[in-house]
Amino acid sequence: MTEHTEAMLAYWDKNLICRYANKATADWFGITPEHMINKSHLSEILGTLFDVQLPYINGVLGGKIQVFDQVIHLYSGKAKNVRITYHPNYVEGEIKGFYAHMADISPLNNKSHDNKTGVEKLPEFVTQNDQLLENVAKTLNENLFIGFPSISALSKQHFVSESKLKRDFKQNFGKTIFSYYRYLQMEIADRYIREKRCNKNQMAVMLNFSNPSNFSACYHRYLEEKSSDGELIETQKEDNTHNKTLIEQAPIAIAMFDNQMQFIAASKRWVAEYKLENTGFIGKSIYEVLPATKKKCEKLHNHCLKGNIYQCDGLLLKK
Repeated sequence: MTEHTEAMLAYWDKNLICRYANKATADWFGITPEHMINKSHLSEILGTLFDVQLPYINGVLGGKIQVFDQVIHLYSGKAKNVRITYHPNYVEGEIKGFYAHMADISPLNNKSHDNKTGVEKLPEFVTQNDQLLENVAKTLNENLFIGFPSISALSKQHFVSESKLKRDFKQNFGKTIFSYYRYLQMEIADRYIREKRCNKNQMAVMLNFSNPSNFSACYHRYLEEKSSDGELIETQKEDNTHNKTLIEQAPIAIAMFDNQMQFIAASKRWVAEYKLENTGFIGKSIYEVLPATKKKCEKLHNHCLKGNIYQCDGLLLKK
């Protein structure tokens, strides 16, 4: 997850030497993680911003979480309004360094717009409400290490009433906004704990829990839910076996995918039409097997994976 987020994540030891940096670092500062880790001093990365940030750096090394906004200029020359969070890392009561999280809080710049009106153009199969909810989910992701933004703040930021936001979000994602936020946090925590990067108390600090026992309770619920999901997956595997047999024997071109868009089964007609004989495509992503579909259909697929049905020119897609 840390390698696929647009936010910059890094860890600096108490001597301000980089010990971890994710891939987004290269986009932000024009230096790859392999050229930073165990080599770069924070002052080399921040340049003239180092002196400006020094009070916050001293603050986090003094044991206090630091959250502040700053305009930075990327390696590309583009300016970003950034929210920066520094979390101290305690090991046996001693501060060994700190975690750095930088998230872009500027308005999204890469939307397509109608040249005449300047209004954002959405694909016909993605509604304006879908896009709004995706933006809310993105905001939650950007605040995982900062703290839950209130429902009121989210509604104001995304220009939607609180009641509509809560109702539509739960309908679309199957969870309340806060439950979804906590689940994302627990996914990160589970990975860090399993990989022995952090213990529970350290994760509680990183994720801004005021009480470690509250974090433990949330993490325990997450593990129970994950275990329950595992049992459901086994049932779904049995159903998929039956569906696979039916699909393979179907007289029409039809294919079935998992939620990662990897092939589970395809009819002989599908295989023939796309010339996939003897290619071993089962288990591979459709975007790997048929690369042209990524640009044309990925958003449509994501729309359907949320439970929607889409049909055009005789093509029927459903979850």
